[in-house]
Amino acid sequence: MINAAIVGLGWWGKNIADAVQGNSSKLRFVHGVTQELDATREYAQAKGFKLSATLDEALAIKNADISEELALPPVKIHCSILAEDAIKAAVADFRSRHPVGGGTLVSEQPACASSTR
Repeated sequence: MINAAIVGLGWWGKNIADAVQGNSSKLRFVHGVTQELDATREYAQAKGFKLSATLDEALAIKNADISEELALPPVKIHCSILAEDAIKAAVADFRSRHPVGGGTLVSEQPACASSTR
């Protein structure tokens, strides 16, 4: 099972989470990042994942936190180290692809609202 985070819980993000959470034996969301914490708190709780407002909060997750949450035996601690490295790599990749505001999270709605379609 791959534990993943989802960035953006607007209409599209919720559709993705709905399709995956509880329906996949290979992927589940354990963390969500959104600027609309109050609007998504109940949704995230129902789906069973934690929320944060910034990518920096996701970066604050350390391998010891992961190891403790999963109750890993000492022989599997390397898995939590890999997970922490994966979080750092994913955030760096996201920020490199979305450099608005120095790589900080941008809400989905304003970008869509400014479309000229």
